[in-house]
Amino acid sequence: EHGVHGMIIPPDDPRALQDALLHVLADGELRQTMGKAARQRVEHEFSLPVIAKRVRSLYEDLAVKHRKQD
Repeated sequence: EHGVHGMIIPPDDPRALQDALLHVLADGELRQTMGKAARQRVEHEFSLPVIAKRVRSLYEDLAVKHRKQD
């Protein structure tokens, strides 16, 4: 999420990238806040246990659909 977990920059817009970098570099509190929020999001949504659970669920769903086709 823009401004929460990081900065979303339009592609092929070096000026926007420069502005975002300068803004984050100038605001230490923003860097700390976004860094913590980003880490929490990664741990909550992309940790190995979470990804493993999603993959297992996907395979279970596929198995059920396959059994219904038989």
